Amino acid sequence: MFHNFLDCPSGMRITRTDREPGLGPEGVAYPQCKQCQAWDDEIERSRIALHEWLESE
Repeated sequence: MFHNFLDCPSGMRITRTDREPGLGPEGVAYPQCKQCQAWDDEIERSRIALHEWLESE
């Protein structure tokens, strides 16, 4: 599982020595944690709304 937000509660519990960058076994990406995915989804919805608003101006 990967975390892309520094303040992810699950990611913050991982000790520095247990963190590993990169891909998982056989070069396949690990799945994103549910909290990070929820935050990514929220950011994307906000960006879409902003672009729609800018286009309507």
